[in-house]
Amino acid sequence: MVIHPAVSKTETEVAKKGRHKPFSFHDYAVSILIALVVAAVYGGYLFFFRRNYMFNAPPGVDSLYIPNKVIAGVGMLLLAFTFLIGPIYRYFDVFDYLLEYRKEIGIVGGFFAVIHPVVSNRIRRGTGRDHRCHLSPHYHF
Repeated sequence: MVIHPAVSKTETEVAKKGRHKPFSFHDYAVSILIALVVAAVYGGYLFFFRRNYMFNAPPGVDSLYIPNKVIAGVGMLLLAFTFLIGPIYRYFDVFDYLLEYRKEIGIVGGFFAVIHPVVSNRIRRGTGRDHRCHLSPHYHF
């Protein structure tokens, strides 16, 4: 029976496993850039392919209706992407670099998700009644 001596780990290996990642502006800048790209793509989709509320909007629809949809969509997509980074990391080597931005992407997605109800409340209070009543002639309270 052969006994192998225990190999001591270096301080950096211990530090990587036992401590949280330090705060980095670069990581937040990358996650905000990812959020802005997603917002630009989704906003462009709503602007170019779903023009019904940009140019032919009913008179009672607030001007923040489309940006509010973009904020909600981006927040939901970033939070979903945060949960998917782990399984994507295991199966595809192309996305390995995203694992280090996972926390920041989740925080930025959570920020968008928190801002959505604030903007929705502003829309609802600004029109004097619920904004959904202007979207469908068959919707009544």
